[in-house]
Amino acid sequence: MSATSPNKPVYVPGAPPPPERFTAPKAKRPRGRVIAWILIVMGILVFTSMIDGKDSKGEPLRDPVGSAMFALALAAGGGFWLWSIRTRHEKSLREEKERAILTIAQRNDGVIDVATLCRETWMDSEEARDALLALSGRGVGQVDYDDEGKTFFRF
Repeated sequence: MSATSPNKPVYVPGAPPPPERFTAPKAKRPRGRVIAWILIVMGILVFTSMIDGKDSKGEPLRDPVGSAMFALALAAGGGFWLWSIRTRHEKSLREEKERAILTIAQRNDGVIDVATLCRETWMDSEEARDALLALSGRGVGQVDYDDEGKTFFRF
């Protein structure tokens, strides 16, 4: 029986450690979604309760315009809150992806191609190509081609 486990890498003394393989970012649930949905539902309930123009006792509403504006403010506030949560979450995922790309490019002397990125991360070829093009489009890197027509990205 071997002294090493088949799942563990064998380390040779004096050799550099193997490069880490980046895994997909954890899909954390953004906080605040429940409260945002409660605001939206409350706005809808307030609005639907005033459609007939009467309050809970059957008397006419004193200020129907104010009630409508309050309902709209609740629903719009909840919608804006959901939008901001989603935007922040997408930004953190994009930053995690960019960090992985730049770390891998640094390991490879600033040059990376789609195949290398796919091999060392969780990304498929289309996602890797789009991420590299987005970075080069923002001026972080540049697209380069070799004599065979293979695309490289330099950072």
